[in-house]
Amino acid sequence: MLERVTLKQTRFRTPGLKRDQRGIAIGDRGAVLFTSLDRLVAFFRAYTKAESIDELASSLEIKRLTTSLQTREVMLSFAASSSYRMDQVAGIARLTGGMVFTGGERHFVRYRDATSPLGYDLIDLDSSEADVHLYEGSFKQAYSIDRPISMLSLILRLTPRRIAVNSLEELDRAYFVAEVGLGPAVVRYFYRWQVDAQAALVEWPSESAFDDAPRRLYIFDVKSPPARIVSLLASVPGVRVFKPEGRSLGVEHGFAHPIELRSCESVFAGQGLHLFEGSGETLIANPVPQFSPVAALVTNDIEVESAGSLAGSGTGAAPPTLRVPLRLAVSQGVWKNVIATVIPLEQAPWLARLLYAIPSRLLSELRIAQADNAIYLLSPSGIEGLPLGIFFCETAPRVYIPAGSAILPSVAPELLTELIPDAQSGHVFFQWGEAPPVVVPRGGFAEVSRDTIYSLASMSANLSEPADRIQELPLLQYDEARRFPTWGLPGQDMPEGGDS
Repeated sequence: MLERVTLKQTRFRTPGLKRDQRGIAIGDRGAVLFTSLDRLVAFFRAYTKAESIDELASSLEIKRLTTSLQTREVMLSFAASSSYRMDQVAGIARLTGGMVFTGGERHFVRYRDATSPLGYDLIDLDSSEADVHLYEGSFKQAYSIDRPISMLSLILRLTPRRIAVNSLEELDRAYFVAEVGLGPAVVRYFYRWQVDAQAALVEWPSESAFDDAPRRLYIFDVKSPPARIVSLLASVPGVRVFKPEGRSLGVEHGFAHPIELRSCESVFAGQGLHLFEGSGETLIANPVPQFSPVAALVTNDIEVESAGSLAGSGTGAAPPTLRVPLRLAVSQGVWKNVIATVIPLEQAPWLARLLYAIPSRLLSELRIAQADNAIYLLSPSGIEGLPLGIFFCETAPRVYIPAGSAILPSVAPELLTELIPDAQSGHVFFQWGEAPPVVVPRGGFAEVSRDTIYSLASMSANLSEPADRIQELPLLQYDEARRFPTWGLPGQDMPEGGDS
């Protein structure tokens, strides 16, 4: 039925079979036969853990086959661009119980294995009118195509499985889905804690004629949500948390989809937002909803006089005056413009020691002001080099708030400077609690090197002339050059045979 391909074989009986650059017999397409759908799912689970299914998605076909005995099997076929790809698929397919073939049109022969490294070819071709012919080493089988199965529908039919979750795990991004009654409360919660979140209201039509009210849900796209917020909202009935698995895919937190969804993004291209619930249901928002920042959705709880009551007061009535105090709130955002620190006065000796160790650049630009109970330090390029005291961020010109906080309501820096008159003449430091801001006059700051570091008194040195002079040294003078320069000097012997 099958014969091994030899090294110099160039002609094949299998339609579409040819040699690739490695000399391996390969057809236009590859095929994997599975006896059941769960084996196909096991193959995709193993394959997507190692490789991306996007490489096969453009040519991927899944078909349900039936034999003459009405038994059903599943065949996966794809474009066999090279034997490298076929080897990659064959290794995982055989591991999950699949049989691997290659060929083209309707005829597929067994792909190469250890017995025949160059592949297999047919001895004789089956001439029956079946839709698919598969030739194995020990049998050949004709199949009829029952129906195709799309990759998208297969993924949507699978139910996520529960996994262990670390309550301290920090998510880079998360989707929060809330019932319509809880949505406004979640909006205010995210805004109060300054979470980087966007919200959208999604609506689905009624599922039947007996249900005349459409289904509505709030969907929140949150960046870097704190672990405490994730665990808190996940425990609230009516709120579910989804962990993103790609640009428009998500799986409920605490569950994992049988197939690695990140490697199947091309399958969902243009299909909207898909959120897989742990119960097996899938929320599909097609197209992807339009998200808006939660800060733009927060309503102000301010009561003003109605237009009807103002109408009777005459045209000259003054408009109502609204006063909203500025408050500090905890912020999870990145610290920016940390240029000031406030040091308690009892820590002044620590500051004195640090002045010996800080870089000269920081010392040269450091400005200091001392109050009754604290020392205020400013550095335009950043105060992080001085690890002492409470850091402050400049949120507006000469307006400082503790690092890790934000001023509410969120107003523009220019408007904030106008609202705080003292910022025009000094530096305003907001503090936690009910204490009013502290204003330090501009003239209260001075250079650290001039105001703190004092100079040492100098001593004069006595440079009077010494009593005894040192005798002058005699000068040496050279005579004419001679062959024996030491002749004639007192105490020197004449050379033997020389003149006296």
